[in-house]
Amino acid sequence: MNLSHLLSGRTTATPRTWEESLQGFTAVWTLSPDQFTVTITDPATDEPYLPFELKHNTGAFVSELRATVLNRAATIIAELTKPDSLRERVIRYCIDTYGTLPETPWDDDAITLNKIITHPSGRETQKWYGLIMHIKRKSLGEKDPVLALAEVDVMNVKAGPKDVAKADGKTIFPAYHMNKQKWLTIMLSGNRDWATVQELLDKSYRLVK
Repeated sequence: MNLSHLLSGRTTATPRTWEESLQGFTAVWTLSPDQFTVTITDPATDEPYLPFELKHNTGAFVSELRATVLNRAATIIAELTKPDSLRERVIRYCIDTYGTLPETPWDDDAITLNKIITHPSGRETQKWYGLIMHIKRKSLGEKDPVLALAEVDVMNVKAGPKDVAKADGKTIFPAYHMNKQKWLTIMLSGNRDWATVQELLDKSYRLVK
Protein backbone atom coordinates (compact mmCIF):
# COMPACT_ATOMS: atom_id res chain seq x y z
CA MET A 1 0.00 0.00 0.00
CA ASN A 2 1.37 3.39 -1.00
CA LEU A 3 0.98 5.90 1.84
CA SER A 4 3.13 8.67 0.37
CA HIS A 5 0.19 11.08 0.45
CA LEU A 6 0.52 11.14 4.24
CA LEU A 7 3.87 12.90 3.93
CA SER A 8 2.02 15.99 2.64
CA GLY A 9 5.21 17.70 1.56
CA ARG A 10 7.06 16.83 4.77
CA THR A 11 10.43 15.16 4.40
CA THR A 12 12.24 12.58 6.48
CA ALA A 13 15.89 11.69 6.96
CA THR A 14 17.70 8.71 5.43
CA PRO A 15 15.57 5.92 3.89
CA ARG A 16 14.76 3.04 6.21
CA THR A 17 12.81 -0.23 6.25
CA TRP A 18 11.54 -2.04 9.35
CA GLU A 19 9.00 -4.63 10.45
CA GLU A 20 6.43 -4.84 13.22
CA SER A 21 3.49 -7.03 14.14
CA LEU A 22 -0.05 -5.73 13.55
CA GLN A 23 -3.11 -7.84 14.33
CA GLY A 24 -1.17 -11.07 13.83
CA PHE A 25 0.33 -9.96 10.50
CA THR A 26 3.79 -8.61 9.71
CA ALA A 27 3.86 -5.01 8.51
CA VAL A 28 6.94 -4.12 6.45
CA TRP A 29 7.31 -0.35 6.37
CA THR A 30 9.53 1.53 3.92
CA LEU A 31 10.10 5.25 4.40
CA SER A 32 12.23 7.54 2.23
CA PRO A 33 12.31 11.32 1.73
CA ASP A 34 9.44 11.18 -0.76
CA GLN A 35 7.83 7.74 -0.41
CA PHE A 36 6.05 5.81 2.34
CA THR A 37 4.77 2.26 1.74
CA VAL A 38 3.67 -0.75 3.74
CA THR A 39 3.35 -4.41 2.81
CA ILE A 40 1.21 -6.67 5.00
CA THR A 41 2.59 -10.20 5.10
CA ASP A 42 0.87 -13.34 6.37
CA PRO A 43 3.41 -14.98 8.73
CA ALA A 44 1.89 -18.40 8.03
CA THR A 45 2.91 -18.22 4.36
CA ASP A 46 5.52 -15.42 4.45
CA GLU A 47 3.69 -13.96 1.46
CA PRO A 48 1.84 -10.64 1.02
CA TYR A 49 -1.71 -10.81 2.37
CA LEU A 50 -3.62 -10.29 -0.88
CA PRO A 51 -7.05 -9.40 0.60
CA PHE A 52 -5.39 -6.33 2.12
CA GLU A 53 -3.95 -5.27 -1.25
CA LEU A 54 -7.22 -5.62 -3.19
CA LYS A 55 -9.02 -2.28 -2.93
CA HIS A 56 -12.42 -3.78 -3.79
CA ASN A 57 -12.19 -6.11 -0.79
CA THR A 58 -14.27 -4.33 1.86
CA GLY A 59 -14.94 -7.15 4.29
CA ALA A 60 -15.14 -6.31 8.00
CA PHE A 61 -11.84 -7.98 8.93
CA VAL A 62 -9.85 -6.40 6.09
CA SER A 63 -11.45 -3.00 6.69
CA GLU A 64 -10.46 -3.18 10.37
CA LEU A 65 -6.91 -4.18 9.39
CA ARG A 66 -6.68 -1.25 6.94
CA ALA A 67 -7.90 1.15 9.64
CA THR A 68 -5.25 -0.17 12.04
CA VAL A 69 -2.54 0.24 9.41
CA LEU A 70 -3.62 3.79 8.54
CA ASN A 71 -3.76 4.84 12.19
CA ARG A 72 -0.29 3.38 12.77
CA ALA A 73 1.03 5.10 9.64
CA ALA A 74 -0.31 8.47 10.81
CA THR A 75 1.44 8.00 14.17
CA ILE A 76 4.73 7.12 12.47
CA ILE A 77 4.60 10.16 10.20
CA ALA A 78 3.69 12.47 13.07
CA GLU A 79 6.67 11.30 15.11
CA LEU A 80 9.25 11.16 12.33
CA THR A 81 8.43 14.49 10.71
CA LYS A 82 8.18 16.73 13.78
CA PRO A 83 10.45 19.79 13.82
CA ASP A 84 13.99 18.84 14.75
CA SER A 85 14.40 18.32 18.49
CA LEU A 86 16.32 16.07 20.83
CA ARG A 87 13.15 14.04 21.28
CA GLU A 88 13.02 13.46 17.52
CA ARG A 89 16.74 12.72 17.39
CA VAL A 90 16.35 10.02 20.06
CA ILE A 91 13.49 8.41 18.12
CA ARG A 92 15.42 8.46 14.85
CA TYR A 93 18.53 7.09 16.55
CA CYS A 94 16.61 4.17 18.08
CA ILE A 95 15.02 3.29 14.73
CA ASP A 96 18.33 3.44 12.86
CA THR A 97 20.46 1.74 15.54
CA TYR A 98 18.14 -0.79 17.17
CA GLY A 99 15.23 -1.07 14.75
CA THR A 100 12.96 0.23 17.52
CA LEU A 101 9.68 1.74 16.40
CA PRO A 102 8.18 4.17 18.96
CA GLU A 103 5.05 2.89 20.67
CA THR A 104 2.25 5.03 22.14
CA PRO A 105 0.42 2.71 24.58
CA TRP A 106 -1.50 5.44 26.41
CA ASP A 107 -3.76 8.36 25.48
CA ASP A 108 -1.06 10.98 25.97
CA ASP A 109 2.31 12.03 24.55
CA ALA A 110 4.26 9.22 26.25
CA ILE A 111 6.37 7.02 23.96
CA THR A 112 7.93 3.69 24.90
CA LEU A 113 11.13 2.37 23.31
CA ASN A 114 11.00 -1.41 23.54
CA LYS A 115 13.72 -4.03 23.27
CA ILE A 116 12.66 -7.43 21.93
CA ILE A 117 13.94 -10.20 24.20
CA THR A 118 14.16 -13.69 22.68
CA HIS A 119 13.99 -16.41 25.34
CA PRO A 120 15.64 -19.88 25.04
CA SER A 121 12.20 -21.31 24.23
CA GLY A 122 11.98 -18.99 21.24
CA ARG A 123 9.25 -16.89 22.87
CA GLU A 124 9.66 -13.15 22.39
CA THR A 125 8.77 -10.44 24.88
CA GLN A 126 9.27 -6.68 24.90
CA LYS A 127 10.80 -4.57 27.66
CA TRP A 128 11.26 -0.83 27.88
CA TYR A 129 14.72 0.61 27.61
CA GLY A 130 13.40 4.13 27.19
CA LEU A 131 10.26 6.04 28.12
CA ILE A 132 9.77 9.52 26.62
CA MET A 133 7.28 11.78 28.40
CA HIS A 134 5.96 15.34 28.34
CA ILE A 135 5.70 16.53 31.96
CA LYS A 136 5.75 19.67 34.11
CA ARG A 137 9.05 20.72 35.66
CA LYS A 138 7.52 20.47 39.12
CA SER A 139 7.53 16.69 38.65
CA LEU A 140 11.35 16.91 38.65
CA GLY A 141 11.46 18.94 41.84
CA GLU A 142 11.47 22.47 40.39
CA LYS A 143 10.71 24.92 43.23
CA ASP A 144 10.27 28.15 41.28
CA PRO A 145 6.47 28.64 41.05
CA VAL A 146 6.63 29.83 37.43
CA LEU A 147 9.21 27.41 36.09
CA ALA A 148 7.45 24.54 37.89
CA LEU A 149 4.50 24.87 35.49
CA ALA A 150 6.64 24.76 32.34
CA GLU A 151 6.18 21.58 30.28
CA VAL A 152 9.28 19.71 29.08
CA ASP A 153 10.25 16.53 27.25
CA VAL A 154 12.12 13.97 29.33
CA MET A 155 13.26 10.37 28.90
CA ASN A 156 13.63 7.61 31.47
CA VAL A 157 16.49 5.15 30.92
CA LYS A 158 17.78 2.20 32.90
CA ALA A 159 21.13 2.89 34.55
CA GLY A 160 23.82 1.26 36.67
CA PRO A 161 24.77 2.54 40.14
CA LYS A 162 27.60 4.78 38.88
CA ASP A 163 25.34 6.57 36.40
CA VAL A 164 22.47 6.84 38.90
CA ALA A 165 24.89 8.71 41.16
CA LYS A 166 25.48 11.28 38.39
CA ALA A 167 22.00 12.82 38.72
CA ASP A 168 22.77 16.53 38.96
CA GLY A 169 19.26 17.99 39.04
CA LYS A 170 20.02 20.00 35.88
CA THR A 171 19.85 17.66 32.89
CA ILE A 172 19.90 14.32 34.72
CA PHE A 173 17.45 13.55 37.54
CA PRO A 174 16.44 10.69 39.82
CA ALA A 175 13.86 8.72 37.85
CA TYR A 176 10.37 10.21 37.61
CA HIS A 177 7.70 7.60 38.42
CA MET A 178 10.18 4.69 38.31
CA ASN A 179 12.70 2.93 40.56
CA LYS A 180 15.21 5.67 41.41
CA GLN A 181 17.91 3.10 42.17
CA LYS A 182 17.79 1.60 38.68
CA TRP A 183 16.51 4.36 36.39
CA LEU A 184 17.32 7.98 35.52
CA THR A 185 15.32 10.79 33.95
CA ILE A 186 17.12 12.79 31.25
CA MET A 187 15.94 16.29 30.34
CA LEU A 188 15.48 16.48 26.55
CA SER A 189 14.07 20.00 26.23
CA GLY A 190 16.92 22.48 25.83
CA ASN A 191 19.55 19.78 26.28
CA ARG A 192 22.42 20.06 23.79
CA ASP A 193 24.57 17.26 25.22
CA TRP A 194 23.71 14.56 22.67
CA ALA A 195 26.84 12.54 23.53
CA THR A 196 25.65 11.96 27.11
CA VAL A 197 22.08 11.21 26.03
CA GLN A 198 23.33 8.68 23.47
CA GLU A 199 25.71 7.06 25.97
CA LEU A 200 22.99 6.61 28.61
CA LEU A 201 20.50 5.37 26.01
CA ASP A 202 22.98 2.75 24.70
CA LYS A 203 23.75 1.62 28.25
CA SER A 204 20.05 1.30 28.99
CA TYR A 205 19.54 -0.89 25.91
CA ARG A 206 22.36 -3.19 27.06
CA LEU A 207 21.08 -3.35 30.65
CA VAL A 208 17.56 -4.41 29.71
CA LYS A 209 17.45 -8.22 29.58
